[in-house]
Amino acid sequence: MAVTSLTLWAVRPGKAAEFAANVAQAKAIHTRLGGSVRVRQILFGGPSSQQFAYAIEVPDMTAFANFSDKLATDAEWQKFWTGIGAQQDPSATLVSQSLAQDVPGL
Repeated sequence: MAVTSLTLWAVRPGKAAEFAANVAQAKAIHTRLGGSVRVRQILFGGPSSQQFAYAIEVPDMTAFANFSDKLATDAEWQKFWTGIGAQQDPSATLVSQSLAQDVPGL
């Protein structure tokens, strides 16, 4: 059953280009480590409107564990994520994170 890590981001005013550059860099790293990445903007529907959903999908929980282990020790990812965390004026606010899996038979 496929497993998806989903992160919602609220882009700060005037920071769309910076956010897009960060997403492109993160996507390249996550793809290199074995994740299939999709990025979508929520167009309407309550408080999540205009936020961005960043999804990383892997085939199953074993693959997710392997992906997570690789991510935790990847020098490029650590440098990127540390840099994002150190920003005084970040391009986006982390709204939520979740982990989901396919439901058999549905």
